[in-house]
Amino acid sequence: MSLETKITGAWNDLLQRSGEWSGENANLFNILLQTLAKSRVPTDLHSASRDAAMAAVNAAVQAAFPPPSDVRVEAYGSFVSGLFSPTSDLDLSLIGTLDVSALPSALHWGLFKSRPMSDMVAMEELDKPCRVEVLQRLVRQLEGSSGSEDAAAVEGDSIIRPGTLEKIFAARVPIVKFIENSTGVECDICVASRGCAFKAETIRALAALDGRFADLCRLIKLWAKTHRMNDAAFGTFNSFALMLMAMFSLQVCQPAVLPPMWQAFSDDGPPDPNLARLLQDPASDLATALKQCQARCEQWRGGHSRPWEGVNTNSLMELFTWFLTLYACIAEEWLSGGKNRLYRVSPWLGAGWLRGHRVHYIMYVEDPFDHADNTARTVGSQSAHGNTHGYILKVLQASRDLLLAKEMSSVQDVTAAFTWLFGTEATLEYLPTPAREQLLALPPGLAPRLEQMKQQGRSTTDVYKVLVSECGGPAGLLCYEDWQQARQVERQVMFKKWEETKMKQERQQQAKRMQKFQERLQQQQQQQQQQQQQLANNSGAGAKPFANTESWRQQQRRQQAQQQQARMMQQGGMQQPGVQRTPLADTQTWRQQQMQQMRVQQQQQQQQMPQQQQGTWAAPRQGGWEQQHMQAGMQQQQQQQYKGRKLPQQQSKGGTAPPPPQQPAQQQQQQQSQYLAQAAGTYANIGPRPVASAAGGYQPAPRPGTTPAAPAGRVKAVQQSVYPLAAGAVASRPAGVAQVPAAQAPIAGRPMTAHAAPYAPLGMVQRTDQPTPVTLGQYIPFSSLQSMYIQQ
Repeated sequence: MSLETKITGAWNDLLQRSGEWSGENANLFNILLQTLAKSRVPTDLHSASRDAAMAAVNAAVQAAFPPPSDVRVEAYGSFVSGLFSPTSDLDLSLIGTLDVSALPSALHWGLFKSRPMSDMVAMEELDKPCRVEVLQRLVRQLEGSSGSEDAAAVEGDSIIRPGTLEKIFAARVPIVKFIENSTGVECDICVASRGCAFKAETIRALAALDGRFADLCRLIKLWAKTHRMNDAAFGTFNSFALMLMAMFSLQVCQPAVLPPMWQAFSDDGPPDPNLARLLQDPASDLATALKQCQARCEQWRGGHSRPWEGVNTNSLMELFTWFLTLYACIAEEWLSGGKNRLYRVSPWLGAGWLRGHRVHYIMYVEDPFDHADNTARTVGSQSAHGNTHGYILKVLQASRDLLLAKEMSSVQDVTAAFTWLFGTEATLEYLPTPAREQLLALPPGLAPRLEQMKQQGRSTTDVYKVLVSECGGPAGLLCYEDWQQARQVERQVMFKKWEETKMKQERQQQAKRMQKFQERLQQQQQQQQQQQQQLANNSGAGAKPFANTESWRQQQRRQQAQQQQARMMQQGGMQQPGVQRTPLADTQTWRQQQMQQMRVQQQQQQQQMPQQQQGTWAAPRQGGWEQQHMQAGMQQQQQQQYKGRKLPQQQSKGGTAPPPPQQPAQQQQQQQSQYLAQAAGTYANIGPRPVASAAGGYQPAPRPGTTPAAPAGRVKAVQQSVYPLAAGAVASRPAGVAQVPAAQAPIAGRPMTAHAAPYAPLGMVQRTDQPTPVTLGQYIPFSSLQSMYIQQ
């Protein structure tokens, strides 16, 4: 069912129930509403006081922004539309043009980043930082030259009453609130936006079509103020949104009281709701459009060519009840989460329509002149709200049910409904005393007692609760705090029910599990009985089933034990012994024998290791080819080292340096054997310190960056630590270092240069990038190494 169908059904249901009301008491309640609405109509004195306050503020504006600026004050809102009340505030806006030099230079970049530079700028074109600066400058002028509110009040040169100034600069539209000192009128000043006065003048023209619209707006504001439904800072509706909601309720009733707003500007038929409205089109002429609207409304008021059919004759009570019924139905859809949550209240179309928004607002009452502006945005969105939408729905439902459920059979019923809906101020202050005494059945002495509570400083909520309680009104929902408490109790009840339901489900699941377990147990018992019966049949007629089953199980255990013993003996490498021994004892004995054999082999290898290594190294060097190879390498190194240079002793003679004396081969081999015997298992350090020779004078101390030869075994070089090697370890060297050719190998046992390293006659050299096999005589670069271990 569409929401439009539900709205039509709600209107028909309202008409049916209103016919059941008692004529006398329903008429009494309607008279009360009319009297209350008329009491809120302002007099000429109220209008004059607002004109005086506006003139005082305008004088301060002229002083704050002297020529060449042309800034002035213009009224808008309820004062212009004619829907204000004696206690309503005065909405003012700053219009005109402003000299740019009046603004700090730091704000010029943000102001002219999207427009060309100019000396004068319209107030409507100012961005938010500039608007805040303008309001701050105006406040300083309003407070007076002394700069202090209290001192200015004493001197008499301050327009602001002391203690009433309120700056709201963090809002979407920065605003300043204060009470004008001479008239006592509450003023709200902001920098003008396009179309502020245009909106108010248009609503004024439409309100003149039917006086019930203004009366209904005043009643709705009193009802909303009593239940804290007209407080944008709290998270409920602002006054403009409530006025649009009242207009929409008079457009959708049958027959309609007011026409759709678009009919006051066009005759082309219903417009496309997605098209840009008047304030969304920068090229629209607002002055011409306003004149057209006023001319058409004047014709309709005279009864000529009205665009809607029929004449609505419903009473003010019925229209007020319809407002509550309509928005209780719409609010339910807004909060239901269905597709109707996108429903928009549109006074421009005179009907609702569905459309999403980039911000997921909870409630949407669109501005008739800008469909992208939601006047009910203060209620909040799905992601950010003050949790007041549930309270709004509850107040609407309670107010509707109070009027529809009450039979209005007595004056006490009328009094209870009136006091609950409109509160203490409407009952004791706004309603005239003769009407209160004649139309309401208040308990004797209640009014003085309530006045005494106010003088004692009791809160408005406490006074309201006493009034409703004494008049017999419903006590279920009196304020927002009561709704919170009721909601908390409701949540506790729901949680308790949820716990009971959960425990019930758990008990049911446990009973199902127990039933399944019993069924499986019965199946197992049946299977065991069948097996026993089968064994009894196989073993003969004279044997008992239980005895046959037990003997069969023992036989199976013995077979499994024998199979496990044979498997363990096979894994341990033992033959099955002739004598009966447990598998555990056989396994332990075998392990002990294996450990003893391994220790004996290790001892034999350690005893044979020095002899094998010496033999491996010395054997190839007993032949002539190794000796010739070492001598040739030594001669080639000397020639490269002394090539083109002379010895210091022979420079004057011009001869070259002779080669160093060579040791006999037999003495060299003897020194090598001694070096190998002493170098086995020792460390060879690399660094700037001299290192003692391992063979007593055979090996000189290496220079910085050099290392002694490794005549046997394999060498592993490591960074910053001495690392012992096991047999078969590999030497490592940094990646990318060029290998030393075998032809440049020095004689074994001599100190290496900075570009050479000991060669590895056996094994492989592992690079950091990839393992590389080496041949006999290949060298390992050792740059930046810190220590080395030689394993013979």
